[in-house]
Amino acid sequence: MTSSGMKRGLAATAVSALAMTGLPFIAGTANATPLEDQSPANTVALVTGDGGSVSIRNDGVNNTVHLVSTAGAGIDQVRYSVTHGDTTTVLGTVNRVDGVFTHEWTPDVSLLGTDVTITAEGLSGAGADVASDANDVTVSADASSVDISNASGSTVRVFNATYTNHSGLFGVISGTTSELTEDVMLAGGGVERAADVYGTPAAGIRTFKGAADFGAYPFDDATTPVDQALVQAMVDSDDAESVKLVEQSIKSVTAAVANANPAASNPNTKATVTVKDATGAPIYGAEVVQGTVIKYTDVNGQAVFDVMGDADGNTFDFVVNTTDEDGYQDAIDYKRSVTVTTYDDTASGITANASKLGAVLDFDEYNEAPVSITVLDQKNQPKAGKVVRYTWTVDPFGAAPSEAAGSGDAPETGTDGKADIPAPSVLKPGVYTLNGYVESDGNPGQSAGDMQMAPITVTMGNASLVFADGSNAQKLAGSANQTFDAVLQLEDGSVLPGREVTLNYDATGAYEYYDGADAADSFVSAVQPTGTTRISNTSAKDTTNAAGAVSINLTDPSETPQPAEYDGRLSGMTTGANEAGATSDTTDVDWLRSLAADETYFDGFDRLIDGDATPGRPASNSFWVSNADGDYLSGQTFTVSTDHGEFTPFAASEDELVADPAAKKGAEYGEWKMLGKSIQVTTDDDGRGQFTGAIEKDTGFDDDGQVTSTYTVQGGGADNTDTLEWESGQPLNPGSVTVALSDASDQTVSVLPKAPTTEDVFLDVVATDQFTNRVSQWVHISDDSAVADLYGPTSWDCNPKQYGESCYNYGWLDNGDEVLSQFTEDEPALRASSDDATSQTVSATWNATTATWDGVAGQPLAPVGGDKTLKDSSETISWYNVDFGASTYTVDATDGVDRKVGDTSHIRYHAEDQNGEPIQGLNVQFFRSGPDDLQDGEGNSRDMTGGNGDATYVFQGAKAGKAVIDTVVRLDADGEDYSLDGRELTGASRRVTVNFNLSDPRQAIVAGLKLGNNRHGDDKVKVDAPSIAEGATVSLYKIRKDGSKVLVARKSANRYGNAKFVVADANGSKVTKYKAKVGATSLSFSDWTPKGSIS
Repeated sequence: MTSSGMKRGLAATAVSALAMTGLPFIAGTANATPLEDQSPANTVALVTGDGGSVSIRNDGVNNTVHLVSTAGAGIDQVRYSVTHGDTTTVLGTVNRVDGVFTHEWTPDVSLLGTDVTITAEGLSGAGADVASDANDVTVSADASSVDISNASGSTVRVFNATYTNHSGLFGVISGTTSELTEDVMLAGGGVERAADVYGTPAAGIRTFKGAADFGAYPFDDATTPVDQALVQAMVDSDDAESVKLVEQSIKSVTAAVANANPAASNPNTKATVTVKDATGAPIYGAEVVQGTVIKYTDVNGQAVFDVMGDADGNTFDFVVNTTDEDGYQDAIDYKRSVTVTTYDDTASGITANASKLGAVLDFDEYNEAPVSITVLDQKNQPKAGKVVRYTWTVDPFGAAPSEAAGSGDAPETGTDGKADIPAPSVLKPGVYTLNGYVESDGNPGQSAGDMQMAPITVTMGNASLVFADGSNAQKLAGSANQTFDAVLQLEDGSVLPGREVTLNYDATGAYEYYDGADAADSFVSAVQPTGTTRISNTSAKDTTNAAGAVSINLTDPSETPQPAEYDGRLSGMTTGANEAGATSDTTDVDWLRSLAADETYFDGFDRLIDGDATPGRPASNSFWVSNADGDYLSGQTFTVSTDHGEFTPFAASEDELVADPAAKKGAEYGEWKMLGKSIQVTTDDDGRGQFTGAIEKDTGFDDDGQVTSTYTVQGGGADNTDTLEWESGQPLNPGSVTVALSDASDQTVSVLPKAPTTEDVFLDVVATDQFTNRVSQWVHISDDSAVADLYGPTSWDCNPKQYGESCYNYGWLDNGDEVLSQFTEDEPALRASSDDATSQTVSATWNATTATWDGVAGQPLAPVGGDKTLKDSSETISWYNVDFGASTYTVDATDGVDRKVGDTSHIRYHAEDQNGEPIQGLNVQFFRSGPDDLQDGEGNSRDMTGGNGDATYVFQGAKAGKAVIDTVVRLDADGEDYSLDGRELTGASRRVTVNFNLSDPRQAIVAGLKLGNNRHGDDKVKVDAPSIAEGATVSLYKIRKDGSKVLVARKSANRYGNAKFVVADANGSKVTKYKAKVGATSLSFSDWTPKGSIS
């Protein structure tokens, strides 16, 4: 191969000049202006990389490298390749388009930061290698980049400026660049020129527009000229495009003044002269003269002059020279005029202007982007020379009161009527309010006659960059383009949009885990979220969006075996022109081999209030979830549920609990915001999930004061449970206390509230908490009777919940003694009794402790202990003495007085007092005579009436005859059951007689069956039985082939013992079989008829 060698030893700025000046540099070349004709035959020139660098940094259009070459005749194709070390990679072969050979190259990530050689090989039409050119370049991810917006082959209009002090062939070129501070240099064949970079950076990109000098370009004089040129734009790297040149000449000139009638206090304004060609396109470089001032039109075809008006009107003449001849040449040059007349102005209004960065600022941004004010006159024009007096106040974040934050005089307003307001003198994160006025009424200080400004607020503080993943982020090892988000915000969460942020990633300190060689480090991805510009393997830039957010993509290389990589460091900093000085979180990035949950375990419950878990006293727990490698998993969400109680927002301590309803002075403490029985919990940066359980009303407390909640963590196949035992025994606040007669099932007396003195009455003592759960508390007991007594448990020797009632010490109670309130599974708390008629009302008094919200004004409320007395009284018990003379006594044979020989007979003696209450404790002797020799004539059978007033005696009648049973009833003698020493109740004796001579009166019968047909062919069936079967149920059945029976009809037998049936013939001449059953009556047994058949 041969190399043209055209650019060896030349400056980069001369590249385009060589390529486009044509004839002066190529001997023997004719007047030919296609780019092909501007290079020697059989030569190729690689334009890209002249400055020694190519960049994949986003240039506002893409992240690729635009390879461009020119070539002379004999070159039909160019093959591009890149060499790194000993490896050469062919990038592609391209044809000539618009006079040049171009290719878009996306460098492999492995080449970033390395030195390579880019080669352009010129090929003939037959594919032969004719010539080549190469550039040694560094492939960079952060070098500034540029893109020319003029499309390949597009028209660039050029003006040939021939002025003594300003000459050249100028055409306007525009584009975009990631270079934010330096100028873009343009080369078009003449002198290299700088293009202005303008506009606010958007996602790290600015636009540029400037004039390239195409020098002594040899325009084609053909009828259809082909005037191609190569234009190059250069920053750290470069871009080039082929364009078509078209000559311009001045055809239109206008002059306009920005303000023809300015205020007298600010008479200065701008006059703009605009120069265009015949197509209306602006002309760059035309000379415009106003008096002694000479200017040349810019890329917009404009020259701008400072002019000043007066009351009588000032007129300004502008001359646009079409030649280099000084002064106005009639009929050759252009002449235009403007007049500026002033008016007397007075201040009329004042307004505040937000910072150019918006309503949320970091303190460090204020001086570069302050709040300003504008004073306008009566024509709404800027009023210069006015002093605005201002005051700042601040409402600090949180509950702190507002305070003064500075005051003073702003600088005098300038010609634009504006003045910047100095920063507040008190810098506390919060919402600042600016008030201002212009002294107008001659009175000291601010008063009603002064010109007032509507207040403006700005939120200021110390900005920080907060990553969404917190201090630890976990991604799957070997995955690409994983997005990480961060928000630029103040202490209260107010976001700062429109700020440039550089995100830095450092994986050099990361360590790997797997059995194998060292792993490749993770890096900043080549593909980034929209708006983010990749700078290098370790950094990228983004501009905060409306939500204050920025994003970056990271990639962990896919490897075999795949390692885990730990402790990559992701951070950020504000780097824009108005740098916010933000502090930054640092996120440790872990690339894990698995993100699947494998194991879960709990720390155990922390009881937040008084060390107890009760209704109103929540408890918190933590759980940890790890993968199969034992890595704790952060940022993963799990479902946590419970079967009793609910969840409340997580609280690490009592002070963090969230009250609902909100805390109010004097309100009961212990009611918390409830989230339901199932919540979603996301593990924190350490891989820990946290939750707080709470419970209020649960009927499970009522039986024994205990409820066990099971908490289940579900998700990722690592489900686990933990339990918490709640106890209601010690309430935060009392609900109620009641003393009442126990349920009927616990009583022996059935006529309550009346009660005989011969029996006891039981009472329940129940205390509840603020949620109506039963609790176990000591309650003072008393009654109003001097006769009646109370008996109950007064203390215990062991834990009743564990060992039951045997733990209690029972005794007779004096007024004021205490008993424990009971749960539903407990025995009644009290037993009342009386030896004489009286009335008895039992009272309960619970001296309970309380917890209520209290506090000092301006400070958060807190719980404070107190006391509360609750009382209740039972229904009055009316004790009465049993009047045995007015009582009712009966004796009967419960299984009837007519029995068969050999049967047993049950005799029941029953006693009820005058109020219908069964009498308990009577000693009943049973004396029996007959029907056999086994009689109890001596009264050896005795029984005591029980709670139902019954005493019983059972015997067997061994012979036919009568048994006469007499009873003798005595009162209990000094508590000795069955004693014969008690007083006999002569009026309570009763007699019953039982007959033992019955036999079964029923007789056996024989049932018959008669069959026939009626005149319609239906089957006639008659069942015959004796007359003693009258009223018996007669059931008629058809017999199936398998011998089973199907019920056809039922009737009652008539007084003759017969029943007749007519059955429709359903089978024609076929045989039907029937059978019937005659049921039993009081006089007859049942019987089946024989089977019968009929066709």
